[in-house]
Amino acid sequence: MAARIYFPLSGMISLLAVMQTSEAIETGIIGADGLLGGDAPINGHLFANATVQLEGSALTILRQLLANAAIAASRLLSFP
Repeated sequence: MAARIYFPLSGMISLLAVMQTSEAIETGIIGADGLLGGDAPINGHLFANATVQLEGSALTILRQLLANAAIAASRLLSFP
């Protein structure tokens, strides 16, 4: 279970799918306009393995704090 949610301010994070052969394929990229672990408050786990490709800085919040905020303000869970 992901303990923290990350909001990159710079740098790049790759999302990787690991196949049964142990080979990994890049399935997504997260940059300054995204977040890592965004589904964690809902289902408690990350979408894929993640690795930092370009160093940078990020803001972070505990998963449980974001989950509590989402429950308190249910409109955070609604998508247009």
